[in-house]
Amino acid sequence: MAHRDLASAFHRFHRLRASQVVFALQLAIFALIWAGDSICNAIKVPKPQMLSSMQESRMMTIMGIWLVGNMLSAQLLNTGAFEIQHGDQLIWPGP
Repeated sequence: MAHRDLASAFHRFHRLRASQVVFALQLAIFALIWAGDSICNAIKVPKPQMLSSMQESRMMTIMGIWLVGNMLSAQLLNTGAFEIQHGDQLIWPGP
């Protein structure tokens, strides 16, 4: 029993970390969209065409990244736990 609990905790930990990585990537892409010109100039590299395209439709790109990132995070953090109670009686999952 203890092994199963440890494996479950280990799995939850990795899913939590993956969700945090998704969030960090969202923030990094947002920063790149808003300050991409300055970042490219500071590191002396030409601005990629993809970044130019993302900046042309800045709000749509940000909304899309936010939506996809949040869907990924929600899937990673989903525990599958679900129960229904009526008063003090547990209805689902049944006994």
